[in-house]
Amino acid sequence: MLVNENGSLLIAILLVAVIAFFLSPIRVYIPDLWAGLILELHNVRQIAIDGKEMQVRKIGAIASELSSDETELVKPNSEVLELFLRPKTLQDLHRS
Repeated sequence: MLVNENGSLLIAILLVAVIAFFLSPIRVYIPDLWAGLILELHNVRQIAIDGKEMQVRKIGAIASELSSDETELVKPNSEVLELFLRPKTLQDLHRS
């Protein structure tokens, strides 16, 4: 039943398995890729880390470059997005 005259179903199943095998190593980067896209769409240029304002210098495919007066950091896009979405102060938290 799995194999008809030309074996197209078996070939399709093997093709899906091969694609899944080769794409599985990059699945850990998918959240960072999506977060980078969201950061770009929202044109994020500033975030707060522990109450300290940081400038977003560059949003890459997987990580973003951040800087302040004396600090330069590279953080995964998913962490930068989480920091961007987090309220900056308790007062901001009570507003929402």
